[in-house]
Amino acid sequence: MSNSLNRASEISNVELKDDMAIIEYSEQLHDDYWNSGNAIQKAMVGIPARIMMKLNFLNSVKLAIPFNEEVYSTNISLQDLEQYTGHTIAEIRSDWDNKFSDVYVVSGRKLDLFYF
Repeated sequence: MSNSLNRASEISNVELKDDMAIIEYSEQLHDDYWNSGNAIQKAMVGIPARIMMKLNFLNSVKLAIPFNEEVYSTNISLQDLEQYTGHTIAEIRSDWDNKFSDVYVVSGRKLDLFYF
């Protein structure tokens, strides 16, 4: 799965606690990747959904990306994701691009679910 995550080589910790995945990236200072094209927002939206889509035993994902002395984090539950999008994770899995990626990651980036 790590090859499908943004900058997988920079992940410093992955932990599974019951039905939650906790993913932490190592500190990134002045990294051109995270600094361009809304990469942090795309990661905050796409990574939790992608992980829950691929690992059907998870009910939430907690993600932290430290960048330029700030820590961007989110904790998304499967229930919140499904309620917000109006699609079950099975529906998202069957049509990732149209039901999730194109709507929430690539184009519109409706971020209010992902920043509580």
